Amino acid sequence: MAIALLVVFMLILLILSLRLSLFLARRAICTVIKMFREKGAVQFETAKLLKDVGFARFPMFHILRDYRPWAFQTLLQAEIIQPGLFDGSFYLSEETLSARPGIQCLCELPKEGSLLQSGPTKPRASWFDKLQSYGRSG
Repeated sequence: MAIALLVVFMLILLILSLRLSLFLARRAICTVIKMFREKGAVQFETAKLLKDVGFARFPMFHILRDYRPWAFQTLLQAEIIQPGLFDGSFYLSEETLSARPGIQCLCELPKEGSLLQSGPTKPRASWFDKLQSYGRSG
């Protein structure tokens, strides 16, 4: 009985660690896209060096792994991030990004031109607000 509980506990830990890893990887992809947009590196002419975008070395000891280098490499392979004019400079290709609806859905990115067409955005409800409204409707 004790061995069975230990096996179940280990399986639960494995599943939770895989879910956490997936969550951190998805968040890193969105963070990298946001970093390039905030620095204005969205065209071939405005390509920036990685250090200018915000990729810098961090202290050696971290609690969680930094997934941003992996996310950058993944976006580079998907041609969403492309090399710029100078060596080591890169930019975010909005055209390629708009052709990938899965990433837009993943990061909840606005579609091209939708920010200008729509009015002010309504703030998103937090999980706590959703939980409270769920309790009221039931």
